[in-house]
Amino acid sequence: MSHLLRFFRPLPNRFIRPQLRQRRRDFSILINFQGLAIAAARGLAAAALLLSGACSILEETGITGPQTALEGEQPVKYTATIEGLDDLPGEREIARASTRTFQLQSRGAPSVAGLERRAEQDTQEILRVLSAEGYYDATVESRVVTAGPDLVQVTFTADPGPRYGFGDVTVQLDPASEEAPVPDALAAAGGLASGQPARGEAVVESEAKVVTYLRNHGFPEAKFVERKAVAQKEDSTLDVTQIFNPGPFARFGDLEIDPNSSLEPDYILGLVPWTKGDIYNQQKVDSFQAALKSTGLFDTVKIAPDKAAEDDEPGPERDLLLSVDNAEQRSIGGSLRYDTDQGPGVRAFWRHRNLFGRAEDFRAEADVSLDEQKVSFGLTRPRYPGERWTTSESLTFRRLNDEAFDEKSVTGRVGMEIGLKRGWTLGGAVEASASRVDSDVQNDTAYLVGLPLFARRNRTNDPLDATEGYRFFLRAGPFAGLNNGEPVQFGIVGGGGSVYFPLIGENRLVLAMRTEVGSILSQDLDDIPVNKRFFAGGGASVRGYEFQSISPADAQGDLSGGRFLNENSLELRMRFGESFGVVAFADAGLVEEEPFPIFAEEYQVGVGGGFRYYSPVGPIRFDLAFPLNRRNGDNFFEFYISLGQAF
Repeated sequence: MSHLLRFFRPLPNRFIRPQLRQRRRDFSILINFQGLAIAAARGLAAAALLLSGACSILEETGITGPQTALEGEQPVKYTATIEGLDDLPGEREIARASTRTFQLQSRGAPSVAGLERRAEQDTQEILRVLSAEGYYDATVESRVVTAGPDLVQVTFTADPGPRYGFGDVTVQLDPASEEAPVPDALAAAGGLASGQPARGEAVVESEAKVVTYLRNHGFPEAKFVERKAVAQKEDSTLDVTQIFNPGPFARFGDLEIDPNSSLEPDYILGLVPWTKGDIYNQQKVDSFQAALKSTGLFDTVKIAPDKAAEDDEPGPERDLLLSVDNAEQRSIGGSLRYDTDQGPGVRAFWRHRNLFGRAEDFRAEADVSLDEQKVSFGLTRPRYPGERWTTSESLTFRRLNDEAFDEKSVTGRVGMEIGLKRGWTLGGAVEASASRVDSDVQNDTAYLVGLPLFARRNRTNDPLDATEGYRFFLRAGPFAGLNNGEPVQFGIVGGGGSVYFPLIGENRLVLAMRTEVGSILSQDLDDIPVNKRFFAGGGASVRGYEFQSISPADAQGDLSGGRFLNENSLELRMRFGESFGVVAFADAGLVEEEPFPIFAEEYQVGVGGGFRYYSPVGPIRFDLAFPLNRRNGDNFFEFYISLGQAF
């Protein structure tokens, strides 16, 4: 068993460092895992292995200075294989990746003698791989044979032996604590069970789990002390004893808030997930820290026990000190866009993310193009009136001049929504609007009040540039009021969503699809003000057709709008590198006069392609679209430049 004393030294990633010694006549082995190391990232491990291989070449050749053995090929060409691990393909591949014989095979060796030394050293590497997976009785031999004048064969012969499983697993606290969880609960938290493969990585992971468990059950200073493991050769089991220092038992005391915090103290206290006197729980502290960070109002958030208070007032209650660095609260920004049907456009905004000290997000925005001018003011209040609720108020002034109609309107809205689990959000609003609409079909002066309701779910990986997952929404709401002095009432219902499939990699080739359906329920089309009817077409609808140009028309050919809408889009997005991409797309849209599809109108289909530049603020898209069933008045193509994906 002398080889066991040599090969248990630090290994990257999954490998461990036990040391073995004989234990009396029962042939048991005492394993001390002290110094056991697991690398945090496979990439760092690979870099270390390459560096190790480079150093080995320098040692074998004795070359120093700028002309090193890394420059050019070595004279001895060889092949290498591992025999005896056919039933352990995973371990065999790890062994190949971690040994210099395989790493440097394409480069060759400086001499046969140097290759023999390299192979002998690599037997220890292979032994460490096997021991890390629980094969503590493994043996490995190397053999270097000249197979021809220009070729040498290196063969490693491995006998893994039996795989050890965990026997008795014991968790001990030193010093003992009356408030500590019982040993069985600690052992269950660690996750080691009799019969499991005795992998070193599992031992280290279990120790981290026990420390976390203790810190979540009243012991914020818990730490791992040492481990003892006895390998029983007669039944190939490993008995493990883990020893931890729990530290002092603690309960939550007062929270001392940084006086420089931009958030009001009572708002911060509303985010605290514990009450004074509760058993200390590090998970709750981490959750509280994450909640503060998610507001976007702080560059850094630090929560630590107040040591001074602990020294002055010894006892189980532990005061916490919250210190923060405030982020910028105000910002200005904007964007430019261009499309052939509406011309150039500019959007500018001013934002205050903490208007009254309770994370209120106020935004004033102006959006101006040749055909549309819009000014809006919005205020969002998170955690109001309750923890999971958000309240929003907005006021929007709009002026629109296009082929469908001319509009001047003002709309006020007060809404509330609640975030639920698994990406669900439910909400509603009270909306009031006054508008003057002039069109070739009719002129409307309307005063309406509505109660739009919605439910949506978002399960995408990125809200701005999704590459996998899905999202969908449902909406419904009654509207009532006066139109040209006559009472009107109608309801709007609909829904839609989008889905994203990564075809190659995480975002190299993505298939994206979108659909939306809407219906306006009313006795007659004339009951609905023109600006509340459905129109389709444009860069955010059916590309290739002018904005709001897809609509039923009257006998004179004037666009009247409709009560049923269906839009569909399909995009194939391919990304090159980190900053560039191309897309191919097809859009289709239909608007019917009736509130349900009767197919009196044709689907209008646009196809095209585009270019994407993935900027730090989101993708910038350049799309060129062509209408397939071109009508009188439709352009040969439409071109769009804007910020963000089409959907």
